[in-house]
Amino acid sequence: MKFYALLLFLLLALGCAPERGANVDFRASPLKPGGDITFSKEYAGKPALIYVWATWCGPCREVGPGIEELKKEYAARGIAFLAVAQDKMGAVRQFEQATPHDMDVLIDYWNDLAKVIDTSAIPVIAVVDSNHNIVVMERGVPTDGFATIKAALDAVAKS
Repeated sequence: MKFYALLLFLLLALGCAPERGANVDFRASPLKPGGDITFSKEYAGKPALIYVWATWCGPCREVGPGIEELKKEYAARGIAFLAVAQDKMGAVRQFEQATPHDMDVLIDYWNDLAKVIDTSAIPVIAVVDSNHNIVVMERGVPTDGFATIKAALDAVAKS
């Protein structure tokens, strides 16, 4: 029992934040010029799908096209789609020239997102409601063909 209490203390002390239900806010650098943004200000009142990826991540390349399809289906329903890279700006720029994402691309330069979402294993797909609370989160390649993500998007979408 002492072991688990110590483990919980260490996780909290190291900044491993809770996830489901946690409020998401982070500062990031957009790929397009214009300076850093804060998620809560830039996307105020909008539900969002946050896709955490990296240029070197094989599973991310597998998940990316599915995220693009979701955007085609749900963006018109008021959901913001963000591809947040855990990578260097130069690598992301080069990747986006060859294989661009059709959504806002941000760089988690300060690892702010990692304070709310464990980004140590990517890809991560998180759906947040209009108050930016996490509704659902999945790591890796979805095994259900994005059904869980779609259900969450349906739940937060504006009709």
